[in-house]
Amino acid sequence: MKKATILLLLMILAGGCSLFQPGSRLKGFHKMLPLTEGNQVVFENLNGKLEVFGWKKESLEVLAAKTGKSTLLKQTEIKVGKTEKEVHIHPLYPRFEKDKVFIDMELRVPQKTALKIKIQNGDLVCNQVYGAIAAEIINGGIVIEDFSGTARMNAKNGKIVTRLYEPKEGDVLHLETVKGDIVLFLPAGASTKLSVETKEGTVHSEYLEAKKDAPPVKNWEYTLGSGAAEIHLHSTSGNIHIKKLY
Repeated sequence: MKKATILLLLMILAGGCSLFQPGSRLKGFHKMLPLTEGNQVVFENLNGKLEVFGWKKESLEVLAAKTGKSTLLKQTEIKVGKTEKEVHIHPLYPRFEKDKVFIDMELRVPQKTALKIKIQNGDLVCNQVYGAIAAEIINGGIVIEDFSGTARMNAKNGKIVTRLYEPKEGDVLHLETVKGDIVLFLPAGASTKLSVETKEGTVHSEYLEAKKDAPPVKNWEYTLGSGAAEIHLHSTSGNIHIKKLY
């Protein structure tokens, strides 16, 4: 699972402090369901972090840990519902004082599972997921590790850190932030078409030749190799960093 790498990315995301231990086994709630590749998992949470790991089993594992006042925890429930092609996961919070309960969760899914994720307050980590992903994080950041497929991810008030090992033909990745930075690591020899824009920040790229006294770069398009994969990066006020993966 490359836990050391994910921990490093989490430290970058948190500004030097790990948010939580990647790959930890959460205690308090556990459920296993059959799930085949190509099916979709729909996840929604109000408060809490989410880790999603792809594995080679045809099953879904759901783990969760709740924190908060014991009286409020008794009023929370984690709902997991399954149809023929979808699994829906969403915690139910107390009617009052919802902001005082946090539910951290882990999902292990078949690697080519489609994901639809929405989190109000919390961070998202995706590792070795090779399907279609749509994610919206309102207050929190996103870490993507070893991804292939199509994805559209938005962090309103947080940073996005992405580490791609082997972008493939047909991969399409859209990453967007409002206030947070975007950091993209690409391997040497990657075949990728890049489209980058920040309205109020600056683009920093190890593939972009720095010119003395040149104005800050805000828009940049570049093709590596044959441009087999597409990556679109957009931020309103954050900086965008494109780094070489050595």
